[in-house]
Amino acid sequence: MDSPQPSRPRIALRLGLALALGGAVVVALIGSGAVRLDGRQPAARDPARIAVIDAEGGFSTLLPDGTEHHIHQVESLAFQFPAWSPDGTHIASIGHSDAESGVFVFDDRAAGAPAQPVAAYRSPQASPIYLYWSPGGGRIAFLTNEPDGLALQVVASDGSAPAAIIRRGQPLYWDWIDPSHLFVHSGANTAGAFIGEVAVDSAEVTAIAVSVGAFQAPAVSPDGLSRAYVITGDGRASSVVVERRDGSSRRELSVAAASALGWSPTGEHFAFSNSAQPLGLPVGPLHVIDTQSGATRRLVDGPVVAWFWSPDGRTLAVLRIPLPSDGQVAAVRGSAGTRGELMAQSDPPALRLLFVDVETDAIRFGREVRLSDLVLTQFVPFGDQYARSHRVWSPTSDAIVLPLQDETGVSHITIVPADGSAERRIAEGVAAFWSP
Repeated sequence: MDSPQPSRPRIALRLGLALALGGAVVVALIGSGAVRLDGRQPAARDPARIAVIDAEGGFSTLLPDGTEHHIHQVESLAFQFPAWSPDGTHIASIGHSDAESGVFVFDDRAAGAPAQPVAAYRSPQASPIYLYWSPGGGRIAFLTNEPDGLALQVVASDGSAPAAIIRRGQPLYWDWIDPSHLFVHSGANTAGAFIGEVAVDSAEVTAIAVSVGAFQAPAVSPDGLSRAYVITGDGRASSVVVERRDGSSRRELSVAAASALGWSPTGEHFAFSNSAQPLGLPVGPLHVIDTQSGATRRLVDGPVVAWFWSPDGRTLAVLRIPLPSDGQVAAVRGSAGTRGELMAQSDPPALRLLFVDVETDAIRFGREVRLSDLVLTQFVPFGDQYARSHRVWSPTSDAIVLPLQDETGVSHITIVPADGSAERRIAEGVAAFWSP
């Protein structure tokens, strides 16, 4: 994946190409991303705000009614995928120019002209490609694209200490356990793959001695006491492992192929989707486990490509490839040359957005959506990682925000209520994320 430039034209790519590249190229570069505060949801900021990236890489925040813009800019820099701090007061974003790139932290509380950001990290060579705030907000972990692969670095969010490389690997995904430990997966299911806990302040590394299965981002429960990942057994069958970190309990669920994992913000449910193909991204049915009873059920059939928990843990926003019954022909097929290939007969590709009640299995609302090219090609294929760091849901769990293309190809930041009521366009833009 090339580093974004200050002016970026829209890239008219089909989702099939994006997901194919996700296995062959993009997974190797983008690595992995609901920020967790030791199992407690942060108090909602009053009022919550939305961070927006426009088609030229401009970065601003605004209220959900489209008013009170804060324009955040640094001369010559284009920004991408801003992430809110856990308390909703600051935003970290990757900025790129022809000369350098870095991680910049903005204070969004100022009215009028916001102050210049803190440059937590900047480099003319090692370009950041993804970032994720620590619980509590004191640190930011981020990936840089190095000459010999990817590096996982951690830096103080206030810029008071330099960044330090704590792990290398390709691809590379993680979840925070607590402010000083990460649960890391690197190397996919290759011979050099790694799953383990890595300390931020020391060289402490605790590897889990298993054969790594096909998955991307590992998952840590909101209280930090449980974890989930995928292994491959002696017979080469894959299993999703859900276990207590202290070894007091362990459960394995057999899966056909690649899986995506994620706990609800309340910890009451654990969800996973998995492919029916031996190779490919985790595009397939979505399952939910009740963490108290252990009961497992299939929540959504068909080729689910990404899903996001509401902050209250009651609803899943699901993006699924349209089915013939939705009025559009779509198919998923595996390929020996890539990890997966998805073909949708529309241009730009359409996905089906569903809001699913986790307790009743009822689909509250569904509609066809055409996402911005940026989100379609760089966010959706890695939704399991981005779900940990970037919030599409409102703090009150009643709506999500998405960049939706109109019939002319222009992307509008759109509030989509979960109850099917009227949507609201609040700005033009190619990516948007809600504050806690």
